[in-house]
Amino acid sequence: MSDKYLLPPISQSKMIPLYYRIYIAIKKEIESGNYKAKSKMPSENELAKNYNVSKMTIRNALSKLEEEGLIYKEVGRGTFISEKKFEMKIRKILSYTDDVINRGFTPSSKEIRKKIIKDLEIAKIMGLPCDASLFELIRIRLADDIPLAIEWAYVNASLCPGIENYDFNGDLSLYKISSEKYGIQIENRNDRVEVRNIDFKTAKILSIKPKSACFYFHRLTRTINGEIFEYTKSYFRGDKYYYIFDLRA
Repeated sequence: MSDKYLLPPISQSKMIPLYYRIYIAIKKEIESGNYKAKSKMPSENELAKNYNVSKMTIRNALSKLEEEGLIYKEVGRGTFISEKKFEMKIRKILSYTDDVINRGFTPSSKEIRKKIIKDLEIAKIMGLPCDASLFELIRIRLADDIPLAIEWAYVNASLCPGIENYDFNGDLSLYKISSEKYGIQIENRNDRVEVRNIDFKTAKILSIKPKSACFYFHRLTRTINGEIFEYTKSYFRGDKYYYIFDLRA
């Protein structure tokens, strides 16, 4: 049996379809971390023999696991356990650093570029004069050293002079610097999210295949005074993230 899997027992309830009981049992093992990410699962034949069911029953259980992104198949190689996705709850404003820490992972960033620029289109989006100075910060965002996102941030440089002199490698948060060093209080953030297929260059940076599906964010952040502090564009890996929108009437 592949990777010495200890297959979990299934519920004996006759009210629940057999394939669904197998799906639930294996899902619990995956979500509890008992089955390691990227490890190979037993074959359909092995699973059918172990549970004393038909291959069709096993196939239905695996199809449901695959639909939920818990497993994936590779032609000619078999079925594998997917890596755990990072949950993103849209409830309150958090920096990437704080959000990743709250989920029990270690955040870090790698600078690609940072400088003061002037950009007519970005200034227009931010409602600033066409010749406004902008701090451009391009970073790869990681969790436990896994690249999760690439981010282009544009900050109203007049609100935080000298911010380009800080080192944003590691776990330094742009929001933390703006708050502690410049007294900027963030009050509102507007996010727009799309699903896009990533280009070759960005895919290479994020260690995924070109044309993979990613979450593409546009973000405008305002201060407590109503000024636009930041405009951000970012790609988040679709194979590593899922989002929860907790909306209430």
